Amino acid sequence: MFRSAYADVVIPNRSLSDFVLGAAHEHSAKPALVDNSTGLVLTYAQLLDRVRRAASGLAALGIGKGDVVALSAPNSPEFAVAFHAVVRLGAVVTPINPANTSHEIAHQLDASGAKVLVAAISLADKAHTAIRETGRPLLSVITAGPHPPNAADLLTGPRLAELIKRLEERFDHVIVDSPPVIGLADAPLVGAAVDGIIFVVEARAVQAGAAMRALQRLETAQATVLGIVLTKFEPRQAHLGYGYGYGFDYGYGQ
Repeated sequence: MFRSAYADVVIPNRSLSDFVLGAAHEHSAKPALVDNSTGLVLTYAQLLDRVRRAASGLAALGIGKGDVVALSAPNSPEFAVAFHAVVRLGAVVTPINPANTSHEIAHQLDASGAKVLVAAISLADKAHTAIRETGRPLLSVITAGPHPPNAADLLTGPRLAELIKRLEERFDHVIVDSPPVIGLADAPLVGAAVDGIIFVVEARAVQAGAAMRALQRLETAQATVLGIVLTKFEPRQAHLGYGYGYGFDYGYGQ
């Protein structure tokens, strides 16, 4: 057995939240958390108030000592608030990577026995899908954090063009993978900002009319289509029918 040359560390008999925020009243007006991406600043007083209110809400759902609460959110003030609210009740936090798929989230929920999933509002759809995969009706999801900005507003402003310009200065080729053209405004907006598009369609998924409408949307947006790639095409089955899937556009920089 190896022992440290230093004195034993005294671990106080109090919750982690109380230990970290116990002296918050002494610094109530000072910044405790700063979110550089949004400009949000929480003072110690505001942080403590949010933690207490979040803990009260979780307690109303029946969360108590020993219960497991899953938490999936990017690095943000909301993550800190939710984390301290959970441990304040004596419950256990099982953090979930926001980049995980719904299947991976469902697996962790089952493995940890979580009673509640607290997720960033941008992950709400994936969180609900994961809960459905678990098949556990008692599991709840609570969304937290500000609404993400409208994608169309971000793509129509100067920031997209500035980003592409900076990337072109660093790389020979820039590939932008966008959502499907049909049903969303993102792809035509991105397509208009790049030099050209490789239009990708999946064989035998939907009728050719959908692909034609997608190409028309890109043409209306004054996007340049360089070519089309047909995926999952089986020549031996070509006589059985025809059809094309959703179009995904790829933009190439200089």
